[in-house]
Amino acid sequence: MKQLRDQATEYFISGDFEAMHKTLGSLVGENDPWGMHYLAGALSHGIGVSVDLETANQLYQKAAELGFADSQAIIGNNLCAGIGCAADIASGIFWLEKSSRQGHTYADFLLSRVYINGI
Repeated sequence: MKQLRDQATEYFISGDFEAMHKTLGSLVGENDPWGMHYLAGALSHGIGVSVDLETANQLYQKAAELGFADSQAIIGNNLCAGIGCAADIASGIFWLEKSSRQGHTYADFLLSRVYINGI
């Protein structure tokens, strides 16, 4: 998987987004949370494809379930804010806390915002 991850990164750097998407799709097919996370990022930001927040959130969710802290933080944020999905504060906090327990400082920041804003 490391080789595929490295290839996807190289394709991103060189701007070959079609090859990047194909490689990330291969990683997703192998149930790799890194590949899921970065394909979700491409879909979230329209990198080489149209923005598709629903599919991106599905990929973030799957990677979060596999323990990928970055995806846990993002799906937590998206659920709290209703980005590409219906807002679900309780589920969002659940994922932010899981990410935070892995030492993810952005999740800590997001959690503080949720608590400060009284959500």
